[in-house]
Amino acid sequence: MTSSTAPVTMIVVAAGQGRRFGGALPKQYQNLAGRPILAHAVERLHAHPLIQTILPVIAPDGDALWHAIMGPYLANWPKLLPPVPGEAERQGSVFNGLTHLELSDQAWVGIHDGARPLPSQELLDRLFQARNQADVIIPAILIHDTIKMVDESNHIQETLDRSTLRRIQTPQLFRYGRLLQRHQEAKQQGFLGTDDASLSEQAGDPVFTVLGDEENLKITRLQDLSLAEHFLHTRKPTMKMRIGQGFDVHRFTKDRPLFLGGIPIPHDQGLLGHSDADVLLHAIMDALLGAAGLRDIGHHFPDTDPQYRGADSKDLLRSVNRALQERGYGVTNLDATVICEAPRLAAIIPTMITTIADILNISPTQVNIKATTTEKLGFTGRREGIAAQAITLLTDLGGVDNG
Repeated sequence: MTSSTAPVTMIVVAAGQGRRFGGALPKQYQNLAGRPILAHAVERLHAHPLIQTILPVIAPDGDALWHAIMGPYLANWPKLLPPVPGEAERQGSVFNGLTHLELSDQAWVGIHDGARPLPSQELLDRLFQARNQADVIIPAILIHDTIKMVDESNHIQETLDRSTLRRIQTPQLFRYGRLLQRHQEAKQQGFLGTDDASLSEQAGDPVFTVLGDEENLKITRLQDLSLAEHFLHTRKPTMKMRIGQGFDVHRFTKDRPLFLGGIPIPHDQGLLGHSDADVLLHAIMDALLGAAGLRDIGHHFPDTDPQYRGADSKDLLRSVNRALQERGYGVTNLDATVICEAPRLAAIIPTMITTIADILNISPTQVNIKATTTEKLGFTGRREGIAAQAITLLTDLGGVDNG
């Protein structure tokens, strides 16, 4: 694996009180286009396939507020770790986040401000692809205004060469071991930097810049909210949709338990198959894999492989879901039908729905399961087996072409 394709753990710093911003809530929790500022930031980071996990760092006494404000969104972000407490200063909050991670020294870690709600997928791509240039990569914005240095009495002292000046943003990328070391050194020396790259500069580490994004603004003043809303409304992220369908059949057999939708079903017969023969989950997996262009379950879990003999289909579905997440896909909705004369499933369907939704890390409202018969026609009508079909819609959350 090259540096440019290595996974990234992202720390999101959200421990500040936002006193300059004003309002009853810290600024990262205030509303931007109907959602908390922090929720926009987490969702955009979560959408990138190379971001493996996200660790939020919140105020030391902010756990209740975190759950009150962010709780409705957490089920949609399986990459998000439980928050850890920060410190009064940003630098201390980042250090706390770093010490809570268990990563190799060469692993990549990113630091992002929770008050920057609009990091684009293109910006993240530029950062990740530049990792063969240095061990510290940061986004930088060109300066177009004339920059002058003034003294304490507001008199001009010097006009600076703007061609060598940049405005710096986050996320910033680092080798984990080196950044942790720089934070430890800064703590010992009492050095307080304005960003994490300052600690690397202080130690003489090379820092490489890539082009930042004007829309990746930091919410500092009330008027910044209006600008961020403008960006949201004028540049919608590209949401590519992919549809998949799946179908599976298993015959009945004696002396085997029956599993459907990930749960055991009381019945006098089970289904014949190499795994646990959960025909519903198999149809769902085929639909998901088909939508993502990843062939079928027979390719990923062949019945010639002994490791899948008697396998729990819930574990197989989890593996499929991980493959989708790695490619930046999210399940928008899933609709499936079980076709059989027996057993009767109406009372069990709600449990199936919650089980499947939990595996896929989506809301039960995004899953629909139906049961029907063939009016005693065909093999299902003769009670020789059970069939299932499924259709799903995937969304490419990052607008990344995974085809």
